[in-house]
Amino acid sequence: KRELVHERFVQIINHELPDLHKKSILVTDGENALKNAFQTHYPTMLQLRCWNHAIKDIKLTAKRYYYNDQENHANDDDSVPKTKKEIIADVMDSITNLLRV
Repeated sequence: KRELVHERFVQIINHELPDLHKKSILVTDGENALKNAFQTHYPTMLQLRCWNHAIKDIKLTAKRYYYNDQENHANDDDSVPKTKKEIIADVMDSITNLLRV
């Protein structure tokens, strides 16, 4: 349903502004339906992730990672705690994935 709405919306924009991609950059919250619709009609338009949404997602991922990591260590007495370097690498991987368009 959402995909069809976004597709039609971008189709109308493309009809009215066919050269939009030449002077514009698309900034989204990362929603796939909207990104896909713009990719279909403006394949060369640069797409970026909204920083506000990215930061919220990073915070949420960091909290989930921290709580899951703490829970895993509490339930597994034999587990070797991750080093600070390993934790930072995991968080950086999560951040990188969140910022991908």
